[in-house]
Amino acid sequence: MISSVKAQKYRTAAGIRIGTEFGITIQQLILEHATLEGIIQKGFFNDQTSISVLFEHHQKMVFKGLNFYIGAGPHIGLYDADDRNGRKNAIGLSAIGGLEMRFGRVLASFDYKPAINFSGGDRIFDSQSSLSLRYIIVPAKKKEVKWKFWEREKPAKKKNNWKFWEKNKS
Repeated sequence: MISSVKAQKYRTAAGIRIGTEFGITIQQLILEHATLEGIIQKGFFNDQTSISVLFEHHQKMVFKGLNFYIGAGPHIGLYDADDRNGRKNAIGLSAIGGLEMRFGRVLASFDYKPAINFSGGDRIFDSQSSLSLRYIIVPAKKKEVKWKFWEREKPAKKKNNWKFWEKNKS
């Protein structure tokens, strides 16, 4: 059911993230199956803006264009300066897991993102779920695959020059 074929068909993608919070998301391919994702989001029901940087491992599933991914990374939560009410900004670790589907140059993904605050914030544990829509800004380079192996160029045979006193004419 799971294949180890290259999962991403893009290098850079950016878009919006809508769910328990609203924000923007940017993904950059850094390894064959890994991306760095930056997320900046503002809560609908709170006065905190959060910034996360997540390392994510992607894996192709069932059919072309469908991936699942998991990852983790640091986050910081910033309260509005004029409405902090003695609260400290949050610093912690976020995890993420989700499914991603590619439709041409558009990526749609749904994820769950739990977070633990090591200091600050309203609570120690928080979680979010969101739908992200990203546009592929920089597509992956296409690999040329030659399926007709019988048509491949064969290396020229090396002539065995046993007459060492004669020079090769090639």
